[in-house]
Amino acid sequence: VLPLPLPLLLPSGKHSVVLELKKKQTRGKVSVPKGRVAEMRVNRETGAVLVKLLPGVLFLPEWSGVPDAERAQLLRSIEQTMRIENAAPLSKEVALEQAPELASCLATAECQGKLAAGSSLDLALVVRISMQAAGASANWQLSLSIIDAEVTDVAATVQRSCDGCDVAKVAAELSTALPALLAQGSGRPRGTLEVKSPTPGVEVFLDGQKRGLAPYK
Repeated sequence: VLPLPLPLLLPSGKHSVVLELKKKQTRGKVSVPKGRVAEMRVNRETGAVLVKLLPGVLFLPEWSGVPDAERAQLLRSIEQTMRIENAAPLSKEVALEQAPELASCLATAECQGKLAAGSSLDLALVVRISMQAAGASANWQLSLSIIDAEVTDVAATVQRSCDGCDVAKVAAELSTALPALLAQGSGRPRGTLEVKSPTPGVEVFLDGQKRGLAPYK
């Protein structure tokens, strides 16, 4: 029942909403796409209801040598930090339902960007975490990258090492690095590149990746 003093977060699915204001009751329904999170706000004076999807980020974790228990703890920490930054994580499995043909090429930034774009997302977050046990502690390597879905390229990246760390310290490292990385990736300056050639059909490469054929924009 609304209104509430704080915004209401709605997970994916269909929801029934009841608004009680000034002895008047209004009912409605809200549908949130699969894998997304919506925020609902109510103006107490006018009774207006605003529902918006939180910015979604395709979340692509990769693991090496990380046991299941530690993996689960780190996943919770990453997803919690993303939600604090108003970035709702969308899983690879949900995104691939829209574009299953991309499952075989997800090792490349171009493919990761296309998968994000196919789910109407602006960014993909690639997190690579490797662990090597060393007695009671472990040595960790962390690599985090933001992929811009529009240009299908890396927009920001950060790498960290954590030697002799337990999983709680690694989770803290991730929670510290993620907000700045998300801000840097989403705030990357944009421009327009146009390539013309007297010979149509010339291949256009940018940063070693083929982007298309001239004329290209």
